[in-house]
Amino acid sequence: MTEAVHLGAMLALAAVWLTAGVLADGLPDAPSARALRQRSGAVLALATSGLAVLIALALIPAPEWSPATPGTVDPRLLSVLLPLIPAVFAAGFTLRRVARIRTATSAFTSAPGVPLPPALRAGAAHPLLAIPLQATALAAALASAVTATLATGWLDPAGSGAIAILITGLTLATLVLAVRHALRHSRLAEGAITVRRASTAALSR
Repeated sequence: MTEAVHLGAMLALAAVWLTAGVLADGLPDAPSARALRQRSGAVLALATSGLAVLIALALIPAPEWSPATPGTVDPRLLSVLLPLIPAVFAAGFTLRRVARIRTATSAFTSAPGVPLPPALRAGAAHPLLAIPLQATALAAALASAVTATLATGWLDPAGSGAIAILITGLTLATLVLAVRHALRHSRLAEGAITVRRASTAALSR
């Protein structure tokens, strides 16, 4: 695989995961159950495609830029391993949750205009649904930057502190996303419980 092809594949990978992350972030904002079903299907398709591309890149040898500095992580491997780690969590947690959300919306296919139930909206906002996708998107974008710097020779990540800085930044960004999604899920879950209690009280009258 040439440098240009590898760089193009990494950019395409980043675009796929970024799109999946943006769609996953918007799942709780779906106006109806039908819209949620369509969006969750798109997330599943994009995440599956992203995993397939990532696995293909991991199996195909990366191009030889220059010998890695002894005692450091080979940046050629980093460009694939960086998004692969969060992608494993996406495959183990996110895809299953998105599939469950999509299955749950099947009950509303006969009434496409029905508003999205609060419990289903809260489920679509679960942190383990969006965080792995968005962390993989960030990692893929950073990996594309590493690949570009290697291809152009603008920076040698193996001989600088760039790798540590990228990993630290990715970790901090993931923590910020985790806090954001946890707060949103807590708010929507509390709203779902309130609606359920109000419905129960109205039926018992």
